[in-house]
Amino acid sequence: MHSVLVNITTLLFLSIGIKNDLLSVKVNKLSSTKTQLPYHYYFLQYCKPKKILNSAENLGEVLRGDWIENSVYEFHMRQETPCKVACKVKLNAEAAKNFKEKIGDEYRVNMILDNLSVAVIRQRRDGSQSTAYEYGFRVGFKGNYAGLSCILQKAPLRYLLLIYVTFVTLLYFVRAKRRSILSITT
Repeated sequence: MHSVLVNITTLLFLSIGIKNDLLSVKVNKLSSTKTQLPYHYYFLQYCKPKKILNSAENLGEVLRGDWIENSVYEFHMRQETPCKVACKVKLNAEAAKNFKEKIGDEYRVNMILDNLSVAVIRQRRDGSQSTAYEYGFRVGFKGNYAGLSCILQKAPLRYLLLIYVTFVTLLYFVRAKRRSILSITT
């Protein structure tokens, strides 16, 4: 099992951005369009908070099958946060097998920040330059990372696990009939 970097981006449209307010990222289910069988986020061996709390806020979330829970990801409004390690995990054989199965079935991790789904910016398939977003991010993918020599030697595909998370939030301020967008990386 190998790891690669993923960049997770969420857009926040807020009229008031009070500096230092706590922003807690919540986790939702793992979902796949290939199998349509959802799993709890913590079914996979992701970093866990000391106590996992259910955060379902309404009947619709329960009926939809959402499993909204707290996570280890927290930061503060309008305050850059340097890279920090959420936890260190050594995968045992069963945990690695679970990750491989979810990568093979194209599962996505769904997170929520300030009641908005976390999304990943992606390149459009039609080649246009307009921005496109995908809800959640992939657990990982199958591929090679060793360059052309692997392709020429027909090396087997490897399972690559996405383990680095970067949150980029965009704040929307309204000031006396004038709009401006401020981008803050956390």
